[in-house]
Amino acid sequence: MEVYIDDMLVKSQNTTDHVGHLRDCFRILNEYGMKLNPTKCTFGVTSGEFLGYIVTQRGIEANPKQITAIVDLPSPKNKREVQRLTVRIAALNRFISRSTDRSLPFYQLLRGNKAFVWDDKCEAASNELKAYLTTPPVLSKPEHGETLYLYVSVTNTAVSGVLVREDRGDQKPIFYVSKSLDGAESRYPTLEKLALAIVVAARKLRPYFQSHTIAVMSAQPLRTILHSPSQSGRMAKWAVELSEYDIEYRNRTSTKSQALADFLMELPPEAIPITPTSQDWSLYIDGSASQHGCGAGIRLISPTNEILEQCFRLEFKATNNEAEWEALIAGLRLAKGVGVKRVHAYSDSQLVTNHMNHDYDARDERMNAYLKLTEALILSNFDGFVITNIPRSENFAADALASLATSSDSDLKRIIPVETIPDPSIDLPCGTSRMSVIMNNSEVDGIEDDPDRIDPVDQAVHTDSTDHLDHADQIDWRDEISNYIKDGEVPEDKWAARRLKSKSAHYVAMGGKLYKWSAAGVLLLCVNDDTISAIMTETHEGEGGNHSGGRTLAMKIKKLGFYWPTMLTDCADYARRCEKCQRHGPMINSPTEPLTTATSAYPFMRWAMDIFGPLPRSKQKRFVIVVTDYFTKWVEAESFAKIKADDVQDFVWKFVICRHGLPYEIIADNGSQFISKTFEDFCAKWKIRLNKSTPRFPQGNGQAEATNKAIISELKKRLDEKKGTWADELDGVLWSLRTTPRQSTNRTPFSLAYGIEAMAPAEVSVNSL
Repeated sequence: MEVYIDDMLVKSQNTTDHVGHLRDCFRILNEYGMKLNPTKCTFGVTSGEFLGYIVTQRGIEANPKQITAIVDLPSPKNKREVQRLTVRIAALNRFISRSTDRSLPFYQLLRGNKAFVWDDKCEAASNELKAYLTTPPVLSKPEHGETLYLYVSVTNTAVSGVLVREDRGDQKPIFYVSKSLDGAESRYPTLEKLALAIVVAARKLRPYFQSHTIAVMSAQPLRTILHSPSQSGRMAKWAVELSEYDIEYRNRTSTKSQALADFLMELPPEAIPITPTSQDWSLYIDGSASQHGCGAGIRLISPTNEILEQCFRLEFKATNNEAEWEALIAGLRLAKGVGVKRVHAYSDSQLVTNHMNHDYDARDERMNAYLKLTEALILSNFDGFVITNIPRSENFAADALASLATSSDSDLKRIIPVETIPDPSIDLPCGTSRMSVIMNNSEVDGIEDDPDRIDPVDQAVHTDSTDHLDHADQIDWRDEISNYIKDGEVPEDKWAARRLKSKSAHYVAMGGKLYKWSAAGVLLLCVNDDTISAIMTETHEGEGGNHSGGRTLAMKIKKLGFYWPTMLTDCADYARRCEKCQRHGPMINSPTEPLTTATSAYPFMRWAMDIFGPLPRSKQKRFVIVVTDYFTKWVEAESFAKIKADDVQDFVWKFVICRHGLPYEIIADNGSQFISKTFEDFCAKWKIRLNKSTPRFPQGNGQAEATNKAIISELKKRLDEKKGTWADELDGVLWSLRTTPRQSTNRTPFSLAYGIEAMAPAEVSVNSL
């Protein structure tokens, strides 16, 4: 049932179910005393008009009345009639592919105070639009949970997009969007226009983006551009805005629908770079100059991928730019000797590339001489030549050849074979993790165990004394220690027996389980294999998890009472494989500095307070107040729609004073809520010292800023499945912060506050007691 204000639509997949659905609808209406107008009701139809559109079994169709109103409209004779035409077009925008480009001549007539002239261009655009509306597309309805695909296209005047779904191999449109570019937007670079097209689609189609995974189909490196740490300004702002949604970036494939005909060209023709033809040879060049000498590296690739590599050592002193020119000239001479007629050169030197493309003037006498020599060599020996500037990371092969020539002796003629070493030369020690990949339980259940396969690590660790074991038996690192404790079994090797006896002194067997004494005198349950995977999954990303790093994850698991020998390595590997941690992890660009500690004499004596926001609306809430205790690192936070001085006062009373007692000091920034007379009088009443950090210097309240960063990072990692519900996740984030060990104290805030560790979700499935 669909309801919009006073319009209701009851729809059913099967005719037999429709009567039951109507009965439920009437029962609810009778329950609330609502009445329907019989003259406006229609029953038992296979299609009908709803909210101005025609809803059928095929999908959503444009209203024929709206189409007729445009098709039958004569050519406008003044601006008012043009406005009437654009209003009618706007009502059908969701059905019109690239509507802004099609309607651009009409919009140009309405701009400024120009005289009205309905020319041939406007008439052609009108006829083309009317022809398009004679067979409008049928919009499809997406199924719950399916992936939707977004195709975008940009021109010099507009950005457009279409959201489609795949139905049995056919691509069906869901919604068309389009936006004209204003003066500043029309001057954006091409990639920024593509990013703007995605942002426009996300804003217009927000319900679809929130409830579905969106795959952006593009041949351009949009993911790299939007996730680059060097981005700033509007691109960084757009990247943050799009991070709310589950968006994937995929390479374009062949289109399968007429609905995408207008999106075959993603970029305008003038923005498409010229690619080398099939007869072009690719020439990668690089020059290197250092105190050890100068060299040039050349990599020539044929159209059929045959590769010629050469490196030259320059026997004269040269600058780095001169070495780049020598590399280009040597590469052209090599291509000439092979008989190549068309060359596409790639260089990471901006100077050489821009000199060859005449974007820079060669004012230096030596650079000008190199330029003239190179041009003469090209004109006399090649039919076609193009040079492109590429990043150094894409020119690594030629760079390696140039470095080899720089560091090599020119008199030494040698061939360097390249071979591989498949395995380490040493045997891995006993207890090395055999968990090459940490998988979810659903993935593990789908893999059949191979009884004839023995892990290579196990083969290296165990001696011939294990040959009598069945290969199907899985080797457990606990067995050796348990057998020694229970039965006194030791290896035959004297030194191995001594190591086992020394190691077993830290273990104890009770109730059929093996425990290890920690340095603090606490018994840790020894676990293995599937139990390890379950514990790490629940602790890292479960209800009480906070996607912590490998070292913190291992420390947290130890605090929960679990142990295995390779837990530090396994936890680090697990954190590195976590997609959310890699996607939302902080990018630290500033150099490290010594920490300036702020001490506190006793728990809950000194609190750091701050406000962050605005965040996307979640139950009308956009801001968060956060306080952190300097001694225990305990965090309290609460979300608000807007924050005033009275809200701060109530928060301190409820979450600080009533829970943890009167503090000695509160440190805050110079926000208007903190410096208000209301809050200052409140602190004076309870004799709380209110200190304010230095204005425009966030490091002055570093404890609060660090907590803000941790909360925001954790919310990002949790919101993949619950977009726009960060207020509901805030309590879970606070729990994870309170139960995670801090490096500064090596204890959890919970244990420092209550003297005991909290019962964690991981202990529900695996009891450590």
